[in-house]
Amino acid sequence: MASSLSQSYFDETVVENEEVFDLSTEEAVVETIDQLYKQQTNNANSSSHAGSLERWKELQREHGISLTHPESKQGIQDREEQRVFQALLQEESWTVDVVNQILDILKRDSTRNDESASSALLLLGQLFWNTNTMVDNDDENQAPTGKSSAMNKMAQFANDNDQNDALAVALPVALQALSVGPPSLRRTRQDQTLHEFVVPVNGWGRLFQHEIISVTTSRILWLQLIHQVCQGNEPNKKYCNSKPMLQALVTTLDSSLQADNDKKDKDRPLTEATCQVLTVLCRFDDFSSQATKGQATDNTGMVVSSAHSTVTTLGGMGIVSILQAWLKQEEGNLAVSVKDGNANNPTLLLALLQCLRSLAIQDEMVVRMVSVGLLEVLQSVFQQFCSVHHDEQQQKNDHHESEKETMRMSILTALIGLYRNLSANDELKTTLCRSPQQSIVGPLIATLQSLTEPTTTTTTSTRTVSAGTKATLTKLQEHVCATLGSMALRQPQNAQKIVEEYQGHLVILKAMQQSQHSPLVQRQGCLAIRNLASRASDTTRQALLDAGAEPVLRQAATLGAVDEAYAALRDLGCHAVLLQSNPETGELERQPMFGEKPLQFRPVYD
Repeated sequence: MASSLSQSYFDETVVENEEVFDLSTEEAVVETIDQLYKQQTNNANSSSHAGSLERWKELQREHGISLTHPESKQGIQDREEQRVFQALLQEESWTVDVVNQILDILKRDSTRNDESASSALLLLGQLFWNTNTMVDNDDENQAPTGKSSAMNKMAQFANDNDQNDALAVALPVALQALSVGPPSLRRTRQDQTLHEFVVPVNGWGRLFQHEIISVTTSRILWLQLIHQVCQGNEPNKKYCNSKPMLQALVTTLDSSLQADNDKKDKDRPLTEATCQVLTVLCRFDDFSSQATKGQATDNTGMVVSSAHSTVTTLGGMGIVSILQAWLKQEEGNLAVSVKDGNANNPTLLLALLQCLRSLAIQDEMVVRMVSVGLLEVLQSVFQQFCSVHHDEQQQKNDHHESEKETMRMSILTALIGLYRNLSANDELKTTLCRSPQQSIVGPLIATLQSLTEPTTTTTTSTRTVSAGTKATLTKLQEHVCATLGSMALRQPQNAQKIVEEYQGHLVILKAMQQSQHSPLVQRQGCLAIRNLASRASDTTRQALLDAGAEPVLRQAATLGAVDEAYAALRDLGCHAVLLQSNPETGELERQPMFGEKPLQFRPVYD
């Protein structure tokens, strides 16, 4: 879509059309809008002309252009308000009064559609990036461009005024600013928000180093902003995971934990937001092509994850025991609420599980989790969510029940994802697989079966799931396959128990067949079958083959899991070859395996 016009060019065109074609004021406005739209979009013959025209008109209004006659009553009022608005924007510093006037104009501005306060914040957020696009100039038909100063002014506004009032306005605007615009600009805007707003405002020192009870809402907004700034951006994480900032997060969790019950309940949103920030700081999710810059790269230009160093620092601050205590409390609250038939929305429980999973990437952290009794709490949570009764027909008729089932699946996914990380520990994986008291293999398989097997109220072969739930189910299948595969890795006794006692291989194969759209499920399923077959007895391998593993694996090789499928077929004793494309001829050639071709070396040196 073309960029916005300037107000002066629109006004000049309206007057010119009115005089040249002898049109009324209303006809001149309609003619000018249609003319400028066609000039900018070059789609006069488009079949969707009407819809595109309406979107173009909305775009102009978003940029403050009044599509009215300059001499009409409404046009005069709009342009006067624009003049006042631009004067406010060009103020050298923004006071509380100036910002409130800006928001008031945005709320009532007749050139915009939505008159709500949230829309005003969104529009002011847009000004972070395009303040000058609403400033008139003499260019022919394009609004001027240039670096926005609104973000700097908003940061100064938050610093120079009463911090409770200023932050209550500045932080929502900054959050809205990150939510607007195309995804291609998100990374640049994350960097700009960090360096031009987050750093100057110094919210860490103002909100967390001083105990100000009245700014709890501002703390939550600040944490949400940090989460958005760091998500998928490794250089920004490197800045935000300094020791003082991490200590502030840990202290926040501990202070809320030690508070009385009333304050603890009030601080639940704050605790949840803190866990979400810790989760994103301890997870590598920067796969952008722009990631090779700043302190997140090494001397080769490769992106370097800061997750392990962050986890090590947090471990020394006692984060595991604090999260375990929070989780135990949430598990107790959940047990009481389920018993009373009045279950609350367990969003904090979900945030705690996701945070623990992001921390469980080092063997030392896993040992700490076991030592504080985390396994017992997890087992209790697992049992409660596995035993929750769900009626599919009721979910179809009750939106609230559907939301509860979606949350249940999200928590199960986070919980099994945590078990997946814990199973990387060789000693713990055996406990989780074969211990009579702490084995999770049975509940793990039963959980996945309950979500994929047909029910008495359905006539299809699988449980009907909504589009929103399908992605969660796919992720859950991936976690189950990966967890069973980790338990079987280098542990033939675990593999034998999974196959012969629990029939776990059937669940893995079924997940692969149901999620052919997901290369991740195919890869983890192939790895799980490979680990079950490697070092296994002939009986175990035959059980895998009898279950139809070979055709499923061969199909997985065409769905993004070539190497993994080859390894699984090889360890099952099936014939398989790897083909590689010759870069010169383009033909597929068999890739030789180690040991098949004699080594080319001279045994004796002359």
